[in-house]
Amino acid sequence: MTPVLRPATLADSRAVFEVFIASLVDLGQRLGVETITGGVENLDALWAKRAPIMTHAAETADRWWVAEEAGRLVGYARSILRDGIRQLTEFFVRPGAQSAGVGRELLERVFPAEGSRGRILLATPDTRALARYLKAGLSARFPVYHFGRPRRPVLYTGELEPVPVAGDQYGLALLASIDREVLGFRRDTDHRWLLSQRRGFVYLRNGTPVGYGYVGLYQGPFASIDPAALGPMLAHAESVAEGDEFGVEAPLISRSATQYLLEHGFRMDPFVNYYLSDVELGKFDRYLVTTPSLFI
Repeated sequence: MTPVLRPATLADSRAVFEVFIASLVDLGQRLGVETITGGVENLDALWAKRAPIMTHAAETADRWWVAEEAGRLVGYARSILRDGIRQLTEFFVRPGAQSAGVGRELLERVFPAEGSRGRILLATPDTRALARYLKAGLSARFPVYHFGRPRRPVLYTGELEPVPVAGDQYGLALLASIDREVLGFRRDTDHRWLLSQRRGFVYLRNGTPVGYGYVGLYQGPFASIDPAALGPMLAHAESVAEGDEFGVEAPLISRSATQYLLEHGFRMDPFVNYYLSDVELGKFDRYLVTTPSLFI
């Protein structure tokens, strides 16, 4: 039976999540690595953790399509548009429906170059998907790895002053100024959501903002105008984080961050994501990706 493609709705969210998990588990088995940190023991519990970020992606999506076969979702793709930059947040097809043309049609619907000033995405190491992105005109820029360890709640005594940030006009403008310097685009919608889910801090040096970071059940993103500030920012974040584990998603071109993480006992997970784009954008030597890495 040929799958039917249609625009998605919020009612598809749980079914989409199940496609997401099935695809990642299959990829992990093929690669021999863990693709979901902590594994998938209880799908309901994992959905409770991931539902907020996936619902945010759904509610603020620019384009979102699903593929159905006999009333069952077999694939989906979703993108967001922020300040003219289109990001592919998800692109997954169930193992039994892969390599049948469904992925190509989904990608064409949600990730066109038209209507944007650039396209970006974080991709799994699935070679078939990577080939599609390369054919679509994107280039791989660098790998992104998860660094984690048991959290060490120690008193922060660093040089930077962490100041809680609010989602008011001033706070969003401050975050936007850092994003434009570090990422090359503004994303107020995502900051509003992050501030509703996590504790956000702006880091000051001698009264001047140098970066921001988010701490909660999940960490990130972190952005710094000065790459050297990422270490002190992470030290503070770990001192106030929740839970027993502390982890971040670090681009390997971020020398300051990776050096701090490795020197302080963090371990790299074997699973890797790749950042791809069709434009030169951002300064990722001073940035740590949002966790979970649904969007930059």
